[in-house]
Amino acid sequence: MQPQQYRLSPHARPFRLEVERDTDSINIKLLGEFDLSCKREFEAKLRDAVSRQPRRVQIDLRGLTLIDSTGLSMILEVESLSRRDGFDLSFRVGDGQVRRVLEQTGISGGLRLDDQPV
Repeated sequence: MQPQQYRLSPHARPFRLEVERDTDSINIKLLGEFDLSCKREFEAKLRDAVSRQPRRVQIDLRGLTLIDSTGLSMILEVESLSRRDGFDLSFRVGDGQVRRVLEQTGISGGLRLDDQPV
């Protein structure tokens, strides 16, 4: 069975991930298509980032052009990881398509959606 895809833009781009570290916080910016093809890269970079034991992690989803069910699952995994490891987690989503997808799937209710930097 193929993962459900939610197209956010007709101009999909390859996945990119940018990590910015501060003394006690990490900002992760996701760009392009967030789907099964980037799962390994995302999980590896996330593991590396949280191994530094940040107090806060913010994930910026505003640059996504596509998110499928695997991407949504990865978001839920990060939320679970934050509870297990005790770091504050928030997501920057803006007012666009990403927010609507999170709301339509019911995922937004369990996440801290925030457009302010941590």
